Amino acid sequence: MIRIVGTLTARRDGSTVDYRIEFMPAALVALGVSVVGTIPIFAAWSYLGYSLLPILLLLLIAIVLTGTINLWISERHAKWLRDYVISTLGAQGIA
Repeated sequence: MIRIVGTLTARRDGSTVDYRIEFMPAALVALGVSVVGTIPIFAAWSYLGYSLLPILLLLLIAIVLTGTINLWISERHAKWLRDYVISTLGAQGIA
């Protein structure tokens, strides 16, 4: 779902790793398809006489919670990758 893109810059006093986290286009398409796919569910829910507010609130909470967890995991992966590259370069040295 995400892609970590970075550059490695070698310097005399050490190296730096700059990175950014990007959403992959396929993930955004999948998100759009899943949102469109829920429209019949909401229509059926409303047709049966149920209130849409509880299910919409549950959906909103799930989206926020999932997004927050995904961001936290992505940041941890990016930091692990940065530390791994730094430790590997430190062990091997830069020519």
